[in-house]
Amino acid sequence: EELAQSRGLCKGPFDFTEAFSGDLLVRERFAELIDAFYTGRRVWRVYDLVAPSLGLDPDIGAQQAEQSYPVAVRPEAPVSVADLIGILRDHFEGTPYDLTQGPAAGPYGTPNRWDGNEGEREVKTGAWERGISIHRTLFSFVAQARPNVPVELAGRVWFGEDSPHAACFTPFYLAQETLPDAYTKGTMAVFDLDRMWWVSNTVKRIMDLHYRGSLPMVRAAQAECEGHATDVLEKAEASAVALLANRTSATADPSAAALQGLEDAANGLAREAHARWTKLFGDLMVRFRNGYNNTIVLAGSTVREDCVGYPAWWLREVGYGSWLEEADAAQRDAAARFKASGGFQGWTGAGPFVQGSPTLLALGRAAPPAPAGLQLPAVLVAAVVVAFAAGVVTVLGAQRLTRASARRPRSLRAADAGAHLLDEAEMSRSTPLVTGRA
Repeated sequence: EELAQSRGLCKGPFDFTEAFSGDLLVRERFAELIDAFYTGRRVWRVYDLVAPSLGLDPDIGAQQAEQSYPVAVRPEAPVSVADLIGILRDHFEGTPYDLTQGPAAGPYGTPNRWDGNEGEREVKTGAWERGISIHRTLFSFVAQARPNVPVELAGRVWFGEDSPHAACFTPFYLAQETLPDAYTKGTMAVFDLDRMWWVSNTVKRIMDLHYRGSLPMVRAAQAECEGHATDVLEKAEASAVALLANRTSATADPSAAALQGLEDAANGLAREAHARWTKLFGDLMVRFRNGYNNTIVLAGSTVREDCVGYPAWWLREVGYGSWLEEADAAQRDAAARFKASGGFQGWTGAGPFVQGSPTLLALGRAAPPAPAGLQLPAVLVAAVVVAFAAGVVTVLGAQRLTRASARRPRSLRAADAGAHLLDEAEMSRSTPLVTGRA
């Protein structure tokens, strides 16, 4: 208080927020609003989740000159560890500020917004909502101080590597003397799936590709992992309490044995979580490989590929529906230019097709003679023809393999890959096959 008063950081009676949360000098309105909502919206969200009947205003923000939100609120129902972890994973879902909705979230609803760079410096008056779980979070935790258990058990932390929405929260005791290497070693400068942070980070990156599709898988894994940890610790703590209850001056202190049992249980859960999250990474890779929703049909060998596609609102947003009109107009204009130039026979140098060039290949007859000045070395022409013939043989071989497979996955079909397979019947016609592709 003395520091704040001596520096003139308060206009009236001492107020910690007013004194130390920002600059009281007159500033641009944009900077003032950024300060108000950078933390203010988060404060509102937490309070609204635990005490919704207060009806706090999300649009007032965190004010510096006056207190706009209470320092604390009384939850309207008991708040569990799972509830607090859920708050840490929040992106304002179900509110007008939901980061998983709208064009900025992309077609699959990712809540992450990258930090600004050149574009944001050009569009100077914009800002993203800041969720509680954000993409650059390094770790988060829920700490428990429990007064109704022996002191050896009282301090417990549920720790999550990287962003909460992609993390598995694992319990550790403050009295532990050792921790698994997966949680204590490693660096962000070296990719290493033996480190829990990198596994969680990789899961998060995959979620960005298809957040709406991958979220149920991640949520299920989180519930499984964290629920299992709760069950295991309940039994481990019961054993520790029983040991500690026999503590008397006439016997050896059982604290060491109790603590060792808790440490073994917690570290075992951490190793299981690391293994489970590594598997989740692999499961997500398989499930959303190559933009499909892949379902295992036969374990270890066969998957069914279902198209993911894009939501209709997003297709309209990016102009997908205008393709027909644009392609039709473009082709009509091209046809008019083609006709005005005298057609194919009138092309001598302009355009993609040049008579006698390697890009005009005719099967069954020689290419038309090139005009003067456009003759190509015979060796070059022969080399291109041989290369093209080899390509045709390869394509035909692929076609036979295609016909030999009764049910090929969609991603392996030539049509889906954009390839053009030449039909054997087409090759046997007397009319030469002409292609503009070298």
